[in-house]
Amino acid sequence: MVTSRSYLFFSMNIGDLIMLLAVLAWAAYTIVLHKSDSLPGNALLLFFISLLGCVLTLPFYLVEYLLFGGFSFSGKAVGSILYLGVIATTVCIFIWNICIKAVGAVNAALFLNLIPIFGVFFAIIILGEYLFLYHIIGSVFIFTGVILGANSLK
Repeated sequence: MVTSRSYLFFSMNIGDLIMLLAVLAWAAYTIVLHKSDSLPGNALLLFFISLLGCVLTLPFYLVEYLLFGGFSFSGKAVGSILYLGVIATTVCIFIWNICIKAVGAVNAALFLNLIPIFGVFFAIIILGEYLFLYHIIGSVFIFTGVILGANSLK
């Protein structure tokens, strides 16, 4: 944790628990996807995942709508939702499912470590963020770990 105060502390909260459960669910999904040949086709599986996601998040949206009035249907809001729903979710999970079937869960999961590097790259390109030395050092560590991990799997 990075903080501007003179003290560091560690405490668990509900967000940490939710994140832990999400990571465990993703790991279980990846392993089941790799191990099972009886799952429906990629497109049908993705449809059911998306449907389940909509059903599970609908109560949260309804609470937000009742408490805060929802969101305005501006072009930016609709574009953001379409991007998150179509590109960042549907296309990426579709590709992930194909990769799991092609190279296996362990090999594919190794490359999840590259996500922060892509996050930094797109933050610089799209948002105009600055590149700092700690980004470069972190990227070197990540690339080193991925290369070592990929070589150890051979």
